Amino acid sequence: MTAEDVAFHYHRLFGLGSGFAKPSPFHASVSSFKDLISVTATDRYTVVFKWKTRNPEFIMETLQAPVSSQCLENPKAVKQWGNVNDWHHAVGTGPFILKNFEPGIAATLVKNPNYWGTMNGIRRISYLMRIASRSW
Repeated sequence: MTAEDVAFHYHRLFGLGSGFAKPSPFHASVSSFKDLISVTATDRYTVVFKWKTRNPEFIMETLQAPVSSQCLENPKAVKQWGNVNDWHHAVGTGPFILKNFEPGIAATLVKNPNYWGTMNGIRRISYLMRIASRSW
């Protein structure tokens, strides 16, 4: 992840640039960001947030924001697929890859061959959200 990825995320959420002229309807009303003017990546690892007024609480407000505000989407995935809410387009760097998802029923995750950490022999996780009733 680079500073450009962080800037892209906030541009997308609040319509500040990177091709996004309008704020996301899910985050447009977040009052803690109403005075945010711009977000700029000044080098590979530095992001500058410019505000209309001082905002010393920004870090705490960000940490307490809805989870989706804390997760940064992959700019390449957004540019390729647009809506990254479709599980078929899930992008991540964690130990598992989402293989299958049945909303409200189950999810299957498999080992990510590119994961940098150890897996302790786990190759697959099946997550059952509820038991579907069947008539036998």
